[in-house]
Amino acid sequence: MLHAAKPARRHVQTAVTCLILLCIFFATQKTGSRAQGSSPTCAQLVPLVQKNLASSCQNMDRDEICLGYPTVAVQFQDGKAGQTFKQVGDIVPINTVKSITTAPLNLERGEWGLAVLKTQAVVPNTTAGQAVTFVLYGDTTLKTSPAQAAGANQPSINCTATTTRATSLSAKPGAKQQNLKALTPGTELKVSGRLADKSWVLVDTNGSVGWLSASTVKLTCDAGALPQVNPDAPAVLAEMGAFYFSTGVSAQAECKDVPSGLMIQSPAGSTIRFRVNGVNLTIGSSVVLRAQPKQKMQVAVLKGKAVLETDDGKEEVITSGEESFISLGGDDGLTADGAPEDSEKIDDPSLNTDTVCGIVDSVDSADLCSSEPAEDNPQSDENGQGSNENTGQSGENGQNPDENNQENGGSNDQNSGNPDGGSIDEGGSGDSGTDSGNPGEINGGQNNSGGSDQSGGSGSGE
Repeated sequence: MLHAAKPARRHVQTAVTCLILLCIFFATQKTGSRAQGSSPTCAQLVPLVQKNLASSCQNMDRDEICLGYPTVAVQFQDGKAGQTFKQVGDIVPINTVKSITTAPLNLERGEWGLAVLKTQAVVPNTTAGQAVTFVLYGDTTLKTSPAQAAGANQPSINCTATTTRATSLSAKPGAKQQNLKALTPGTELKVSGRLADKSWVLVDTNGSVGWLSASTVKLTCDAGALPQVNPDAPAVLAEMGAFYFSTGVSAQAECKDVPSGLMIQSPAGSTIRFRVNGVNLTIGSSVVLRAQPKQKMQVAVLKGKAVLETDDGKEEVITSGEESFISLGGDDGLTADGAPEDSEKIDDPSLNTDTVCGIVDSVDSADLCSSEPAEDNPQSDENGQGSNENTGQSGENGQNPDENNQENGGSNDQNSGNPDGGSIDEGGSGDSGTDSGNPGEINGGQNNSGGSDQSGGSGSGE
């Protein structure tokens, strides 16, 4: 009996040892899995987002939405379900989306939402357009309300051109204007408009839209057949002429430099007009918008200038480094109600402008975003457009104050690199679209601070 007990005890010891080893193994696997899938810290989050945007969203086309960082919930238009919008870098057309919601920060679940939109801004009576950049981040919801751009449905003239010598694409016609891009002889162009005297033509070269002296190109059509274009008229958004948006008010105990809001950036030298939350907004700049239902919408200008105007003609001009507010009401709580407040110097640390600009610059290298007010320069060019002392920009976009306008021989040292270059028509009503749809649907896919059900998957159309 004693001899039989020893093998039994030996088997028990072996079984216990194996059980302990298995427990250690599974514990190690679990720990390793947690380490590999751990969420980024506050210090790691923004650099990670910038890296994702630079590698995934920088080459997106106009009128598209790119997923910059999970978690984002999308509600597609009827019949548009089945689109993929789950992984960073996924891209869907704007016209397939009804609403989009980016999630507030939740470090425990590794959640924070960011999406980039690029929509075409069309100059009235032409088909040429440049991309306006929208960045939604944090606890923000946007409901699209497509409005056809003025003149976009007009039949276009099939006209092309070829440069006859080296020249530069300009933001606006005339000497001493900001150069957007250097062009070599023989560059092929699409031509969509002209000045009244036919001296300058509006062209598009691989998505870059600007003006060229007619003396530097050979047209395939009669210049007189081209639509006459007013270079000072603000462009309008083709796919998002009107929209509604809101931002949450959830308290954030961690990562106070990770904000929520909507950043909009117009192309260099261009002014854009659109309708947001039932009010007209014209920008030649970089702006941050935030709106809380039945409270106020905030318009903060980081660089350039903006005009906030109501339907009854009340307006407020907001310059670089300033902000203005307008009350929100209506059935949805998101329709402008009252006159814009007097603009004042930005005094709101929660905007986190340094973080916002760092994120935007990862998508658009034009360096049009700034958290510091630009210094005014009393000098002006022959067109009366004020210039900016912060003109030391250079790069592919030709924002170099030392570059010369080759067809005019003029120097760009006064007005180069100035995003204010496009003057804002303060007298216009700026009504670029109708408020189609039910604004109350903005809450489709709405994410609240306590919600945990947004996994980054796409929503289905109603």
